[in-house]
Amino acid sequence: MLDLQVEIFILVGIGYLISKLGLFNKQTRKQITDLVLNIVLPVATAKSFLIKLTPSIMKTTLVVFFSIYWYTGSLFYY
Repeated sequence: MLDLQVEIFILVGIGYLISKLGLFNKQTRKQITDLVLNIVLPVATAKSFLIKLTPSIMKTTLVVFFSIYWYTGSLFYY
């Protein structure tokens, strides 16, 4: 997770430098902003949730679900 945060920080820094150097005009900056907000960040967020599913994780998940079910009588809140 830390790698993703560092990567985003570096990209923001590069974008700031490019903007200050005047290499992109206003339209280009808007297009890059739209690309980052609508594609890059959602994909990076989804990717950060990908984990290797191990028996230990499955066991912990089942314990949590059964505990919720035992405590509330349901897994869903209506």
